[in-house]
Amino acid sequence: MAAPKKKAAKKKTTAVAKTGTTAMANFDYGDAEGAGYEGQSADDLLIPFLNLLQKGSPLVEERDDAKSGMIYNTVTEEVYDEINFVPAITRHECVEWVPREKGGGFAGKHPMDSQVVREAQSRAESFNELFTADGNELSETFTVFGILCRGDEPVGMAVIPFGSTKIKVYKKYMSRLRMFTPKRADGTKFNPPLFAHLAVLGSCDQENPNGKFKNFTLEAAVNNKLPDSMMSQDDPRFIAAKEVYELVKSGVADANYDKMKDQANEGDGEELPF
Repeated sequence: MAAPKKKAAKKKTTAVAKTGTTAMANFDYGDAEGAGYEGQSADDLLIPFLNLLQKGSPLVEERDDAKSGMIYNTVTEEVYDEINFVPAITRHECVEWVPREKGGGFAGKHPMDSQVVREAQSRAESFNELFTADGNELSETFTVFGILCRGDEPVGMAVIPFGSTKIKVYKKYMSRLRMFTPKRADGTKFNPPLFAHLAVLGSCDQENPNGKFKNFTLEAAVNNKLPDSMMSQDDPRFIAAKEVYELVKSGVADANYDKMKDQANEGDGEELPF
């Protein structure tokens, strides 16, 4: 019969400060808060894109959990049926893409009033079919920077590109926000900042002459009612989205289309060049 195993003698330990979410609530770094990032720019950050999976998307073929109409996070590689999102700031520009037959890929971004875009508009044979002198396609895109949310908490930055068939979705939602002017206690009206609105990003079925496809839906998060979806200035989601606004406005954060995984845009009712 084997002898019973001896119990190891307990070692004396030195108590250390607790870590984790509970402990962090009491951390105070004073003047050192945020220090160390001074030399960083948009090149240091990889902001996730939220792309809409289509029937022909490679991910739909490769992953059992990825279905047409789901939203794909290009950094975490998560997929969502829908996700809460706080828009912080927007950009309107033309994204330049190399055609597939020339290798495909991102080639640059241009302001809508740039010479590249103006020259392409002067050459255009059809509405909004813009090409550079080299034959690259210029895709009008409304880019929305913001914060992903789970419950009452922000979980990270994200970028939603609204191009092609998605532009109408973007314009409809933004028009709603711009026209929303609630009253203050004194009766005067005001237009809340963009990052005071909690939205929900989802998808729907649509059809055009090119076929059936999935498109984004973007609505007020609480029963599609703007007043019920407003956040106060001390809400952590509002605070996080305001920080995104400052990062993008200062140039520290930007949408890096060069690192964008093109796993989602196939078959969205448009013939894309990349």
